Amino acid sequence: MNVFENNLYAEAKSGEGVNAAHINLVIGRKGSSVEQAVLSSLSAPRAGYIPFFIVKRPNFPVKPFTLFVNKAEIRNEQHGIISWGSGQAGIAQGILHAVKAGFIPKYEVENLVIIASIWIHPDASDGQLVYEHCFHATLSAVERAVTQMPDIEELLQNLEQATQTE
Repeated sequence: MNVFENNLYAEAKSGEGVNAAHINLVIGRKGSSVEQAVLSSLSAPRAGYIPFFIVKRPNFPVKPFTLFVNKAEIRNEQHGIISWGSGQAGIAQGILHAVKAGFIPKYEVENLVIIASIWIHPDASDGQLVYEHCFHATLSAVERAVTQMPDIEELLQNLEQATQTE
């Protein structure tokens, strides 16, 4: 069975405090509801929330095409620079490293689309840390999506260990 037959979902967090990154990730095939969500998001930006395709650098979009969706409203210049600069760059590296590591096979990159919904704190102040945390959170989320982790047994074994996230 091809793991990419169905939509895949994951989340991952990296770091602590205001420079941490938390990502919710959805991977789906072109022609699926995930692609429809990508197209709908691109056509409906709103103040403080501007979805866009993640690029390695201008004119070099990552593959699979990945939509950046910020969960925290961009309210000031520094938050915009860190989110759309450092955060985007970290996610780009995470996606490309996921392909390099084989979590997403190269032969599938033209068939898939990804939505990366990212939380970067409005008070984030260290672009390098945000970059690193976005990279690690993205790579982890892709791996978790493809391997469908955690499985239900792990969740049930840790039922009493729920914690609140910051």
